[in-house]
Amino acid sequence: MKRSTTSAFAAAACVTLIALLLLSGAAAARAPAGLSGTSRTLLPGFAGISIVKNVSVGKDPTGVTYDPANHELYVANTGAHTVSVISDTKNKVVATIAVGTEPTQVLYDPTSQQVYVVNAGSENVSIIGTKNTVVASVPFHGYSEAGAVYDPANGDVYLASEGFVPPSTVEYNLSRIAHGNHTLTAIRIGTGPNYPTYDNATTEMAVSNGGANSVSFVNSTTNSVTTVTLKTGKTPLFMTYDPKTRDLAVADVGTGTAAAHGNLTIFSPAHAVVTTVKVGPFPNTVAIDPLNGAMVVTSTGLVNPKTGKFPNGTVTVVSSTNKVSATLTVGRSAYAAAWSPRTQDFYIACEGSNLTFVLNGSTFVLIGKPLATPQYAGDAVYDPGRGEIAVIGFSNLTGTPAKTIVTLISAANTVAGSLTLPTGPVGGGAYDPNNQDAYLSNGGAGSVSVIH
Repeated sequence: MKRSTTSAFAAAACVTLIALLLLSGAAAARAPAGLSGTSRTLLPGFAGISIVKNVSVGKDPTGVTYDPANHELYVANTGAHTVSVISDTKNKVVATIAVGTEPTQVLYDPTSQQVYVVNAGSENVSIIGTKNTVVASVPFHGYSEAGAVYDPANGDVYLASEGFVPPSTVEYNLSRIAHGNHTLTAIRIGTGPNYPTYDNATTEMAVSNGGANSVSFVNSTTNSVTTVTLKTGKTPLFMTYDPKTRDLAVADVGTGTAAAHGNLTIFSPAHAVVTTVKVGPFPNTVAIDPLNGAMVVTSTGLVNPKTGKFPNGTVTVVSSTNKVSATLTVGRSAYAAAWSPRTQDFYIACEGSNLTFVLNGSTFVLIGKPLATPQYAGDAVYDPGRGEIAVIGFSNLTGTPAKTIVTLISAANTVAGSLTLPTGPVGGGAYDPNNQDAYLSNGGAGSVSVIH
């Protein structure tokens, strides 16, 4: 079933924003995916986890970020064209800030201690200062679906954007916003869908060019662009940085036919293509085991045009030597994968089967029977404080508003319970290390759940 634009954004936010932003405050943070973690010790199981409060915000909340300077949470209200500010000491809204049209993502810039708001409708970025007022509004050329990325090397913020130039030209840019004076520099990159990520090894922004079968590396100092064409494969999309090998892994969908395969291209810090590994058709998630350097690639395959359903997905395990160690079949719509440092296993959430598969991180075989994780398991995420896994359901996949179910998986790889959030979908989240709470936005309820 094809999702609407709003639903697709919410699902993507669930997989990416929650993944990156919730883990940013955790002492034991990992790289991709997660409802993330506290440093306190709780009783075994999930007896200590509860929803403290549901805070009412604006219409259709999506992105959430935490500001450690003032201990406040910022929530983008896509349908209200505002940002709600929540105090983490009171857990209530202390300010409502008018921004551009259809804000979708909020990003905290630790260099300037400001919050960047990406407004998809008005095609600009609202910048909120330390006194919770908009200090600048920066237009970018065209529209952006990839969201903003912070560059710790120079303290600036980047987002990929594209715009139509009459009569027939489309320009693809990486828009760089300076943290000091908020000036925007449009850096021309390749064509097609673009997804930026920060490459820690090179201290550069890497951008996949979906229409050009290439990756652009943008120098943080000079803005110079080095573009490398894939040796094989087509339509590169998602990228993952490997902290162990210091390489960058780029997934592409290949030829785009049902029987075809996808690829995982490995780039060295010198921008060289190390190798290209065949994976399942339509890869969408890459999770990394930082201990042994293994990568797990989930692939959905091509949707059946008659039934509207995906086939059973596949999981390809790529070793630290860039060899395929295993290829396994899992459930339908295998969108998410998370690695647990406590169990050293991978958890594969399969939205179309309402199941989560557990993959042994040493032997690369599936462990026991898949776990029932109802309501279209959209994301599997790790809590490093408790050493547990939470699987977030995509509550609006059928188009009927419903409450979001979060299924909780213990370190013994059993379903330990669940939490019921207000009407979803979950559009974003943030972790607050000050009070050790997680904040998840509920799109259909116009609220944010505080989870302790």
